[in-house]
Amino acid sequence: MAARQTLVGLFVLVGLALGMGVILVFGQLHLLTPVDRAVIYFHGGVGGLAPGAPVTFRGVRVGSVGTISLHVNPVDLEARIPVVIQLDPGRVVLDRPASASERLDLDQLVAAGLRAQLIMQSFVTGQMAVDLDMKPNSGAVFSGLKSSLIEIPTVQSDFERLREQIPKLPLRDLADSTTRTLHAIEHLAITLDTNLPPLIASLQVTADGLHDTGPIINQSVLSVRDQALKTLHGYQALSLQLHDQVAGRGPELKRLIATANQAADNAKQLTVTINAVAGERSEVRLNLEASLRDLAAAADSLRGIARDVESDPSLVLRGRSR
Repeated sequence: MAARQTLVGLFVLVGLALGMGVILVFGQLHLLTPVDRAVIYFHGGVGGLAPGAPVTFRGVRVGSVGTISLHVNPVDLEARIPVVIQLDPGRVVLDRPASASERLDLDQLVAAGLRAQLIMQSFVTGQMAVDLDMKPNSGAVFSGLKSSLIEIPTVQSDFERLREQIPKLPLRDLADSTTRTLHAIEHLAITLDTNLPPLIASLQVTADGLHDTGPIINQSVLSVRDQALKTLHGYQALSLQLHDQVAGRGPELKRLIATANQAADNAKQLTVTINAVAGERSEVRLNLEASLRDLAAAADSLRGIARDVESDPSLVLRGRSR
């Protein structure tokens, strides 16, 4: 009986040892591993962040979230959410001299620009995680609360900035605009459903009419083409006849052209002659003017004789005395 109890007790001890080993290997207890703890104060909400959530450095897991609590300042009722994280030094290899300490110097890392931010761990479940990164250009803003743990300043992540911008979006206006657009689409669909059948029927009638008038149009086109060909042939025949007639009348046309040229030359000569006769100092013109003067003098003498005879008719018989 005593041996049996001893065996049962030994079995229980072995089971406990195995359980503790599994917990130490796969769990988060770190009973035999030194752990560096730090505190982070997030100003916004930490929904989705739970104890045990991973703490990463540029995607590499270096620890986990320990505890999450809420601290409220009784004076101004300002709420702060301290998140205690546990960093596993075994996951970080430090390139230091052999004489230096192997523990993480969080104060030095914070001074060099170590910052913490919330990131989305899973978009499906909404779980959050804490990501650490070196951001030396960002200012270190501390909470000012007393704590025995080293405080790691926070920076706003892209997800947090997006979450802050969502309430500022004009969602109501977008919803109203979408509703109006849907109503317009619905009205358009109803209008098309009402007007399309008559339009389709009219198009069908037009298509049938075109199908019926197609042969007539083809026949008319063929008739016009035949008439055009006949007219073209007539013009071609007329052109050939004119060419033959012009070719047959070639000598007569040449004589006619020569006669026309001679007449033009005679006209030019006549023009020169007229200019010579009608010239201001030409001999012919001077002779004509002298003859006209003599004729005028003779006419004056005749008029004088006529007056004398009219006054004395006997002058015809006896003549005028000298």
